[in-house]
Amino acid sequence: AITTFQGGYGLSETSFHCSSFCRELGRMYFTGNLGYTDFDPSAIQPVTFNDPINISGIYLNGQRLTLASMTGSRHSLELDDSGKRHSRVNISYDDNNLLIKLSTMDFRDASNVTYEWMVKGLDNTWVLSRPGQSSIVIPKLSPGSHTLLIRASDSGVTSGVTELTIFVTPPWYLSTIAKIIYFLIFMGILALIYMLI
Repeated sequence: AITTFQGGYGLSETSFHCSSFCRELGRMYFTGNLGYTDFDPSAIQPVTFNDPINISGIYLNGQRLTLASMTGSRHSLELDDSGKRHSRVNISYDDNNLLIKLSTMDFRDASNVTYEWMVKGLDNTWVLSRPGQSSIVIPKLSPGSHTLLIRASDSGVTSGVTELTIFVTPPWYLSTIAKIIYFLIFMGILALIYMLI
């Protein structure tokens, strides 16, 4: 397997002029414009993800959503059964700036982590963040229930998938109550036309 090292692994640079391997010491040496780098390849621990990705914050129109801020609001935030992880967020149809902050919560060098996300049923491929960018912006979603899938990647190894349900309430004129009223008005008009004929 090939492991890719970014600057977050302590490399002073990622472009080198010369390289060598000392078999007796088991060390690799690289030289570049900023000096030299040496390391023992056998000392490198494989990348793993022990826990799912944590949603550390949800922001709507620049304001952080918290359980306390949801009281009396048209938005709501729900936690999973453990009470520790976000599981669902309800927003209005006219809210179009949803930012989600993410963390691996394992003290790895975050500048090497790339977060990937997709909206189930809308996207066919994972959308990738830049390495080290720990927030994603979700575009305006149509009314209804959407499942956001999020995972992290580091050196080609991906974490388990974290799911967040985003429910977008429809505008009042497309709500269930409005549709019932439209149906009743339509039936009333049909009944009136029938009585006049």
